[in-house]
Amino acid sequence: MDPRRFHRALIIYVGLGLGTVTAWQVWRFSDDKSLRDTAEANDRRVTEDFSKLREAAAAFETIHGHAATSWQDLTDSGYFPAPLTDPWSDRPYRFLNGAAGFSAFTYGRDDQEGGDGYDADRFSTGE
Repeated sequence: MDPRRFHRALIIYVGLGLGTVTAWQVWRFSDDKSLRDTAEANDRRVTEDFSKLREAAAAFETIHGHAATSWQDLTDSGYFPAPLTDPWSDRPYRFLNGAAGFSAFTYGRDDQEGGDGYDADRFSTGE
């Protein structure tokens, strides 16, 4: 093989390889950014939903003289048309009915108990 031809072919192959790696890195970064943006939006929505829930639960208790014990108490009283939906699971927030009254919670991004960051469990009572 002619050395100049080999040298040109080598340059083309290296260039194609670098171009492919660069394109993959750009695609990967944009995908990571998209996932991060979605996680941040879901986290903000949980914070907003829990704020609304605390307000509704306080209003319910003021009017009825006792804490709400379920989503049904809050929906039947007109505070929400339906239970608020957890953006991580697309199901209504889970709830606890304890001594302090009604509390909604989410298991976070991983939908499993425990975790850190976006995977952490969060409660409407701030626990």
